[in-house]
Amino acid sequence: MDIIRRLRVLGNPLHQEDADVRRAFAAWHRQVRIPQARYVAFLTALLYFLYAVLEQSVATDLHTSRLVAHALLVPGLLLAVGLMSFDRRLQPMMWVLLTLAPVVANAANLHLNVGSAQFLIFAPEIYLSIMWTFAISGLALR
Repeated sequence: MDIIRRLRVLGNPLHQEDADVRRAFAAWHRQVRIPQARYVAFLTALLYFLYAVLEQSVATDLHTSRLVAHALLVPGLLLAVGLMSFDRRLQPMMWVLLTLAPVVANAANLHLNVGSAQFLIFAPEIYLSIMWTFAISGLALR
């Protein structure tokens, strides 16, 4: 347990600051993360629509399932995230949906492509969503 506590301390750059400074930083951080999550969600929804169109010209099977997943399901989650970001009461649920969006995208990708001869064509979506999750979306690593 001592190791876990020490890792938490090392991972928190504000660990030596008093509670007021930590609260002020947390408030500021929420304030900048919300717009970031909002605009990234809207942009990513648009990109998924474009991906769905391109996917239809490349895929050799499951056209309807691919369209539902990549033009409706994932963009729908992301549009909901963007819209929920405007209402402070909905923001906790927004973070849940934002966390679920890449999980749903990857699950859909795997469902549609595992065992397919085209798996390598569609595998980059998995890598891109992992990078999106940790580098672009505004989600915290923890």
